[in-house]
Amino acid sequence: MPPWLGLPLAFEVGEGWRVLNEERARLFLLGRGENAQNNPSQIITFIDATGAITSPEEFIAAVQTIPQWTPLGGPVSVAIAGFPGWQLDAVAKPNSEEKGDPSADIPPGIQFLPFFQEYFAPGFIWSTSSPEARVRTAALRVGEQTLVLYMEAPAAEFEQFILDADTILWTLRPSD
Repeated sequence: MPPWLGLPLAFEVGEGWRVLNEERARLFLLGRGENAQNNPSQIITFIDATGAITSPEEFIAAVQTIPQWTPLGGPVSVAIAGFPGWQLDAVAKPNSEEKGDPSADIPPGIQFLPFFQEYFAPGFIWSTSSPEARVRTAALRVGEQTLVLYMEAPAAEFEQFILDADTILWTLRPSD
């Protein structure tokens, strides 16, 4: 991971993934596939939420209340690559009122997710990449820090995407 993210972790990326390093917005993501704006439709976003939350469980409890999506079940205790935490699956609610804006890379029908904006640089807007996207959010304890993983894909691609994402996430390890 890039040093500016502040999480001393490394991982292995398989073929077909693109690294999208958004230092200006304070986010690091991997993507593949294509949405209506030719941006990745399947993404794994790494967020340093250290200091913004007190525990992974508290973060996921807050994620469960995001009004722009419907949780698919309750929070689940997890350990990813040995890092303990919690995760929640959800689906973005339909948003037929969003017409999109090609000049701003905003596809039609997406959901804006203001909840996540506080973890990025001021003025950066977070949204789903496709209409009615499936999302898995995980918050992990990495030493004294909190790593949030935002994983998203179109509903029809989600199950295979998560299997492939897990292959990457299970390679997470402390970096030198």
